[in-house]
Amino acid sequence: MSHIAERNEALRRFTLISPLLEPALSEAEASARRRALLATRTPDGLPVLSARTLRRWLEMYHTGGLEALRPRHRRDYGVVKTLTPDVLDAAIALKEELPTRSVRALLEILEQEGLLAHGSVTRATLDRHLRRVGLMTRRPRPTVARGARRFQKAHRNQLWQADLKYGPYLPDPDAPGKTRRTYLLAFIDDATRLVPYAAFFFAQREFQLELAFKWAVLRYGLPDKVYVDNGKIFVSEHFKLACARLNVQHAHTAPYRPEAKGKIERFMGRVDEFIAEVQRVPAYTLDSLNDTFSVWLDAGYNTQPHSALDEQTPVDAFAADTHPVRPVDQEALRDAFLREDLRKVDKTGCVKFRGALVEIGARYVGKRIRLRYAELPCGPHEVTAYDGDHLIGKVKPLEWNQPYAPSDNPNNVDPTDPFADHPVPPRSRYLEALAKKGTQRRQAQGGIRFRQLEEPRDV
Repeated sequence: MSHIAERNEALRRFTLISPLLEPALSEAEASARRRALLATRTPDGLPVLSARTLRRWLEMYHTGGLEALRPRHRRDYGVVKTLTPDVLDAAIALKEELPTRSVRALLEILEQEGLLAHGSVTRATLDRHLRRVGLMTRRPRPTVARGARRFQKAHRNQLWQADLKYGPYLPDPDAPGKTRRTYLLAFIDDATRLVPYAAFFFAQREFQLELAFKWAVLRYGLPDKVYVDNGKIFVSEHFKLACARLNVQHAHTAPYRPEAKGKIERFMGRVDEFIAEVQRVPAYTLDSLNDTFSVWLDAGYNTQPHSALDEQTPVDAFAADTHPVRPVDQEALRDAFLREDLRKVDKTGCVKFRGALVEIGARYVGKRIRLRYAELPCGPHEVTAYDGDHLIGKVKPLEWNQPYAPSDNPNNVDPTDPFADHPVPPRSRYLEALAKKGTQRRQAQGGIRFRQLEEPRDV
């Protein structure tokens, strides 16, 4: 299983058990959620997971966090045993030719064409191998339009809703004479209607979502759950993974169901009032637009009485709530959003990253190392390398044309570290024996007198 597949499986497991990881969850509520989870069935009528598996995953998460939920496979995992590679390739080609083909149909074709003996491969076996290569993703079923049930969380930070809205056009700072659309990213607390952070950006990418979420968390603490729509940035694996690392549940609405996020949708309707006002006094830079919007958000929304709060303001409702706030330091928040890539170290002790060679070290030749980095609009800011869970350190692009300096310790092993992997230099016992024999022979013959080799000279 690839690194990405392992990470996605860990994320899937966290998503299943996350309802039982909420802070300050009462024992009665935890028992009810556990029973509901164990009663959940797949479309085939099979249980999603057993009580033993649920207990084991919870123990793994409490012991080692999200990384502990990565699957541990046998060394022969992924090796096709029943199916030959040629038959599996044929099945993959048939599936890619018509993605709606069922596993049953694939087996019938393979058997009829003589590529597979009848009954030699079960549907479960072929399904497992096709799923491993990503060809068995279920398509969402079309939903029937229906009303949304009203709901409201009891306490602050139990649920945040997020959404994105088109903003006004501004002069493009990179293209004089042209305009550029802005986009508003906003979060709202479900219980108190407080907007912990909202701002306009020139793009709607993952970096902007990450920035807005970080500012909201640093101001008001971690939410227990985020509820988003099916926008690309909101359902990205990177954002889901960051939420899982912070023990934040990630949930999204069904497609074409904006009414399911009624609170953030209503707030966006209020923003229309701001946009109408700001167009009367146009802002010429993104900073000036956000400065004006920050004033409106504070004085025109967060500190204004809200009808759903019995005319209490969102700021007062948030402050009066006794539900504990989960703070997080900037370092942990930064680490949660770090990206990861696996690279194999070549014979020169380097790996290729973003089109450039990055120097790792000769001692890691042949190993697969992890590169963790923060993605910025101008590129990765800082890259850190790991050998498994062992920190190698910060790495930088290889500098060419540097003089070679031989070292007594070419593998950079710390001789004072008792746990260091001290490499054993290669040796040939046969050649060592020959060298020893030659030394003994020379010692037995004695030294050579070079004067005896000279011809006699007249004196």
